[in-house]
Amino acid sequence: MRFFVGLFKLACVLLIIFFAIGYFAPVEYSGRTSKTITLSRSSLWQVANDVGSLPKRRSDITSFEVLRKDGDNVLRWREGYSLGRTAIFEVIERVPEEKLVIEMMQSSFGMRGTWTYEFSGEEVFTTLAILEKSETQSIWHRAWKTILGRNSDIRSDLASIERAAAERSR
Repeated sequence: MRFFVGLFKLACVLLIIFFAIGYFAPVEYSGRTSKTITLSRSSLWQVANDVGSLPKRRSDITSFEVLRKDGDNVLRWREGYSLGRTAIFEVIERVPEEKLVIEMMQSSFGMRGTWTYEFSGEEVFTTLAILEKSETQSIWHRAWKTILGRNSDIRSDLASIERAAAERSR
């Protein structure tokens, strides 16, 4: 019985620490990551701009619904994640082979923000920089983001684009 009481106390302490991390973490976040990829700017642009391929590129997306299109370009969409969480995104700026800006319009987990993808480089090597400006109102989500690294989304997104680009260049 003492073991279970001790285990319960430990769980309570860990829960309080987790709550404190989220409570004291800043609501706003601004971060940047970049990588030079061996692929032309045009080809890398096509990979990153292919919003419809997100469910294939990212394993965290459990459902994907296109809400608005312009020809082949997806302009607004809903992503579903585990535990019934959802987010709606919209492309707010698209400059071919130079810049793509996506805004998270709303989410069920208290997060909003913009992600800017900037492309630069020569014929064979392209540098892709991803800038995130976001705010997370949910203390729980902020705690997870702080523990995993506030830049975990942009690192994961860059890695998924790089994998898709590598598959495309084969």
